[in-house]
Amino acid sequence: QLPMSNPKTNSAIASTETGQARISRASSLGSWATLRRGFQLSPEIARGLGLTLLLAIGAAVGRIVVPLTVQQVVDEGILAAGGPDLNQIFRLAGLALLTLVFAGLCSSAVNFRLVSRTEAGLATLRLKTFRHIHDLSALTQNTERKGALVSRVTSDIDTITQFMQWGGIMLVVASLQLIVASVLMLVFSWQLALVVWACFIPLFLIFRYNGPRVRAAYARVREQTGTLLGAISESVVGAETVRAYGAGPRTMLRINDAIEQTRAAQGRAQLLVASTFTAGNLTSNLALAAVVIIGTRLGIAGHMTAGQVVAFLFLVQLFTGPVQLATEILNEFQNALAGWRRVIAVLETPIDVPDPANPVELINGPG
Repeated sequence: QLPMSNPKTNSAIASTETGQARISRASSLGSWATLRRGFQLSPEIARGLGLTLLLAIGAAVGRIVVPLTVQQVVDEGILAAGGPDLNQIFRLAGLALLTLVFAGLCSSAVNFRLVSRTEAGLATLRLKTFRHIHDLSALTQNTERKGALVSRVTSDIDTITQFMQWGGIMLVVASLQLIVASVLMLVFSWQLALVVWACFIPLFLIFRYNGPRVRAAYARVREQTGTLLGAISESVVGAETVRAYGAGPRTMLRINDAIEQTRAAQGRAQLLVASTFTAGNLTSNLALAAVVIIGTRLGIAGHMTAGQVVAFLFLVQLFTGPVQLATEILNEFQNALAGWRRVIAVLETPIDVPDPANPVELINGPG
């Protein structure tokens, strides 16, 4: 049996009984190990990451301007000691507008940087995977259906693209937004902050419980997608043979079965994600209702100003927004991890007949 290219990665590389390497269905790396390995294979993605994070902080900080402006406008403008102060209101609104424009520019810059670097990195990954497939022996290539191999270079990497260009920016900005909103909630009212966090504890437990199940479900989705592409591509390429030998009914049964298996796998994965999304909506509404009731009582008791109560409602929305988005991000993240593992499994398949260290160029003419 041939040794793995890197035994420390605990990759699921298999071998035949004769010692011939075969392409595994997917790598057995964990989530963080898969991410690290993915960034190693696509170094362009991590280039300039520090500046991208700084711009993401600017975009996230810009979102807290609205609650702070509302609090100041209500307390220092509308409810000012000498009556409504229009100059103060216009001044605060102008500062808020400038800050929001700056945050919008930061967000656009983050999107541009992520898209350009992701495309460059995943183009490198496609080239590496395609080259590695052709470096494998014919026997190793035949351990995987040709259409399934095509899916690893195309659709599996496409899932990574979708996550990095949408889920990546949302994950960074949402995480920063969550932290900033939590700090401001503590500043306005630690009692209400504890109430909001208490409402979300059950949801975090649901995330922890559903995480492994969603990961397994999307691994099954990627596997079935590869099988489906394999069945379709083989039937299209061999259409003349299928017709000549009257194998149409049998071929159609195979394709129908692959389509049904893919539909069922997608349905199971989406059902898990939908249950988490529903729990997130319910928890967000519960937290908002609790803040309205308890915040009103604190305001009446003189522990909070009217502006602080209103601003806290905006902060709750900033806090619950990323939590609700977490279900969609989880969806894309697990799908991308499943695709990454299938690509890594190809790249970690040992090459039985490597190129010579010092190749000799052959002369022209007959061999």
